[in-house]
Amino acid sequence: MQSSQLLDETTAEALDAGAFGVPTFVLHKGKRRELFFGVDHMDFLARACS
Repeated sequence: MQSSQLLDETTAEALDAGAFGVPTFVLHKGKRRELFFGVDHMDFLARACS
């Protein structure tokens, strides 16, 4: 797979998940997924992962 194709696919996946800016993190936890946006929310992401 070429890098441009991979970029297109991962961008589409991020948009489908609700990403609207950078950085956006999607945590898949069981059947649920949580969206975390911004560097200032990384501590919430870390707590959600533990």
